Amino acid sequence: MDRGKRFEFVTVAPDDEDVLAILGDGQSVLLKRPLATQDDGTEVVGITLSDDAASATLELASGSTVELDVATVAPVQGGANGAIPIDGARLGARLRELRLSAGLTQAELARRTGIHRPNIARVEAGRHTPSLETLARLATAIGVPTTRVLAAD
Repeated sequence: MDRGKRFEFVTVAPDDEDVLAILGDGQSVLLKRPLATQDDGTEVVGITLSDDAASATLELASGSTVELDVATVAPVQGGANGAIPIDGARLGARLRELRLSAGLTQAELARRTGIHRPNIARVEAGRHTPSLETLARLATAIGVPTTRVLAAD
């Protein structure tokens, strides 16, 4: 199976409005809820990936399930499927904006996260897209949820 045609990670924003999917080729997409007609908007209580990681099942508090297929989730040219690709430059600018709003310097953010300041500078400049784990560490140190960094306000 093509590495890009599988899920690496699927999670839900704390406010249950967006679903973040990380694909095998490194692409990340935010999907707006409702995801399908079966999505009644109740809390997502579980997420299960298929054995081949080509689909994900979201279990809702209401008992309903929503199936996500990687082929329909992967961003397409023009965004016709509703997926929002995550742009490294936009992500870096958003991190910088949130860091400055929190009154933090790159040096202070580096101290709080253990990430070297030059690496933070590269992320903010859009020259490097961090892993989800690194993004979560940065967001936590800034004092915002990871999904706020990814959201396109």
